[in-house]
Amino acid sequence: MLRVRSAALLSFVLVMVTLIVAATPAGSTASAAPSANPFGPNVLLVDPSMPVSQIQAAVDAIYAQQVNAEMGTNRYALLFKPGVYGTATQPLQLKVGYYTEVAGLGASPTDVTINGKIEVYNRCLDGGGTNNCHALVNFWRSLSNLSIDINSRGRDGCRAAANFWAVSQASSMRRLNISGANVSLMDYCTAGPQFASGGFIADSSLPFVINGSQQQWLIRNSKMRLVQRRVGPGLRRCRGRAVGRHVPEPALHDPRDDAGQPREAVRVRRRAG
Repeated sequence: MLRVRSAALLSFVLVMVTLIVAATPAGSTASAAPSANPFGPNVLLVDPSMPVSQIQAAVDAIYAQQVNAEMGTNRYALLFKPGVYGTATQPLQLKVGYYTEVAGLGASPTDVTINGKIEVYNRCLDGGGTNNCHALVNFWRSLSNLSIDINSRGRDGCRAAANFWAVSQASSMRRLNISGANVSLMDYCTAGPQFASGGFIADSSLPFVINGSQQQWLIRNSKMRLVQRRVGPGLRRCRGRAVGRHVPEPALHDPRDDAGQPREAVRVRRRAG
């Protein structure tokens, strides 16, 4: 009789233990696997093992949402883990919209290399997106801590000429190592007036930088060669300040070699760093 009761009690205990284990939330166990992205859906963590097509689709979807979201409430960060992204035949080409930060997560800018482009274009506000094109309201975006080996494969003639960063205030470029083609701070591939109005570059090594229609710009501790292209009678000079070392004097140079196009040098006031 005692054995029967003991067996019955043991069976009851086993059943209760099974029920308790089944009812325990998976998140309450110490060995639960951590989330692949603990920062939420608006932070895109990019890994070099991801196919280029997958990364391209993800960043294109964010850009499509943010390109005209001047008064929007969404904020995005595109964060690249150390590694190489894009190839000579399949470059990674990003366009950056409002409230979007693009950054490398390495200790050095050379820890993350983008074979492709990271760009901002004019917004064309009239004529169904065909005229009144400028960058005067291209605010609130940034690019930092990575290298770009510019690859324009697949772009048309004008878009292949440079890596365009046509922005105005609150749009910084920091800790960048860019090579392979020109960088243009104006977008000269659209209809006019093509104006842009200010930005910031720091701690970067850049190739020829086309200042163009920019009205003001601050450059600090960077290496580059500034060139100016005058775009019309309304633009006289660019007000700029170079702070620190390694920023050379501006050059008279037209990257598109437009015969007869009037040009002026950028007026840059230098201060010892």
